[in-house]
Amino acid sequence: MSNKESTRKFKVEEIVAAEYEYIAQTAFQAQEDRARVTTFYLVSVGSLFGAFWGTQNNPTEVTYWAFAGLFLFLSYFGIITVFQLVRLRLAWFESAKAMNQIKEYLITQNQDLKQAFRWTQDSLPAVYKPKSIAYYLAFQVAMLGTITFGMMLFYSGMAINPVLNSNFIFLAGVTIGGLLFFYYQMYLYRKGLTKKE
Repeated sequence: MSNKESTRKFKVEEIVAAEYEYIAQTAFQAQEDRARVTTFYLVSVGSLFGAFWGTQNNPTEVTYWAFAGLFLFLSYFGIITVFQLVRLRLAWFESAKAMNQIKEYLITQNQDLKQAFRWTQDSLPAVYKPKSIAYYLAFQVAMLGTITFGMMLFYSGMAINPVLNSNFIFLAGVTIGGLLFFYYQMYLYRKGLTKKE
């Protein structure tokens, strides 16, 4: 091998190594951001719940509507958080695919490397994978959304008629509404990860 060819090969290896390192960092960052997004949502909802419980003395119709608006906002915030989790999962998956592309290139250069890599394009985990950490983060957000949406329905009903808080049918409707909202959020998560581009 001439000195010129050796130098060229060295530069190619440097570029491949730098690209792989960059992709690994983007995958790691997507994982970190998922945890931050979920934590931010949990802290935000917890803080607003704390403020809510501190102002619940002698509520009026206006207060009920204010609470309903607050919980509607928190429910919408939950949907945005689910969309963020979808985008971050997709970003991680794209990084993993890019790393596998580099692995496949390296395997074509050296067949011995085939035994070194567990994940390839064919064995990469599914984008939508129940029982994964990403799935459970979305599940956690959706559970909080169930509570916030149910509370929005509850306080809207109380603003219309304060006697409803002891009505079984009303309370059952609030519970069903919250559970439907849970299903809707998980549907958005699944659809966002399984739709064809």
